[in-house]
Amino acid sequence: MVSFFLLILLIIFVLTYFVFFKNRVPPSIKKIADGFIISLVGESEFNKDYVMVNNFDNCTGNEPYGCYLKYKFLPGEIYGSDGYLFYYSSEDKKVEIANNNIPIELPSCEKDINKCKFKITRKTLEDIAKKENLNKNSFRLIMKENKILIEISRCNLETEEGRGKVLVDPSSGEIIWRGKNEECQGVV
Repeated sequence: MVSFFLLILLIIFVLTYFVFFKNRVPPSIKKIADGFIISLVGESEFNKDYVMVNNFDNCTGNEPYGCYLKYKFLPGEIYGSDGYLFYYSSEDKKVEIANNNIPIELPSCEKDINKCKFKITRKTLEDIAKKENLNKNSFRLIMKENKILIEISRCNLETEEGRGKVLVDPSSGEIIWRGKNEECQGVV
C-alpha cells in the first residue's frame, strides 16, 4: 500500500514538473522579451493580444549564445497563425525578431484600420492558397500601411518557380499583392 502511494506521488511530481516547469522562461528573460514587443506594438495591444507560447525551446538564460522565444498574436489563431519567433541573446541580454534579418511589422488591432474585424474564413484562405499553388497550412498576419494583411506563401528551396506569395485583405478576401517570395532563403 505504501509503495503504491509513493508511486502515485512520483507520477504527480513528474507531471507537475512537465506541466509547470519544463520549457518555462525565467522571469528576467520574459520581462526583456515582453518589453521588446511592447516597444513595437504598445503596452495595451501587448496585454490584450500577445501571449508567450514558448513550448519548443528550453530557454534558461544559460545557453552559450541564446535561445528562441515564441509569441502568438491571439486574433490570428482563427487562421491557424503559429506565432512569431524572437531570439534572446545571452551575450547582450537583448531580444530581436528572428526573421532572417528581413523586416516585419508585428500586427496590431489598435493600429489596424479595420480593428481586427476579419470577415474571411480559414476555408477561404485555403481555397486561395490552392488556387495560387501556395501552402494552405501556413498563414501569417502582418502589418502594411496600418492594415493587417494575411500572407500566404510557398518556399521551395530547389527551384525559383516554387517561391510564391500573396497578401490577402482579411476584411474582403481580396488579393492585394501577388509575386515572388523574396524572403525564401536557401541555395537554388
